[in-house]
Amino acid sequence: MISGWLDSLAEATDLFLTGRKFSKKANETRVRIENSSISNEGQGVVNNTSFDVQLRLPNLEEYFQLKFTSYDDQQERSVRRKYLRQTQRRENYGASVGFFKNIGNVKTVFQPRVQLRDPLKVSHMLRLESLVEMTKSNLVPRIEFFADPDKGTGIFNSLSLNILLTKKYTLTFINEG
Repeated sequence: MISGWLDSLAEATDLFLTGRKFSKKANETRVRIENSSISNEGQGVVNNTSFDVQLRLPNLEEYFQLKFTSYDDQQERSVRRKYLRQTQRRENYGASVGFFKNIGNVKTVFQPRVQLRDPLKVSHMLRLESLVEMTKSNLVPRIEFFADPDKGTGIFNSLSLNILLTKKYTLTFINEG
């Protein structure tokens, strides 16, 4: 019921902004609410709830996406922060606009983000990613250039190897820095 309501709200917003339906693509708006409970010795259990709203408007723009989050998803780059989280996320409300373009076999993403605080702060991320498909495995090279108002500029690299074990299971080796 909630999913249907969100779908209809996103489609109504999309049609309101464009005036009519141009695209036959399904609306891929996504809302994710995560709760993590972390227990540290002497501190007890700490619950942390975060959200991520990715509003897709296929009629307005095919390669355009809005996100609203209670944390900075651009800080979720490393394995420890993405897959093996041991600390709670830092609360950091913000909105971002993602622009996507495939240039040959390279998927390009440019994403400026506005942190909702006083004063407003803006960060940027440019990601170049590809997929090299082999018989029983895939190689995923990725490079990100980023600028953060507090930490400055930087580069993030990753080269992951996905070994296809079965149709459902994949063994992934993550190499990043």
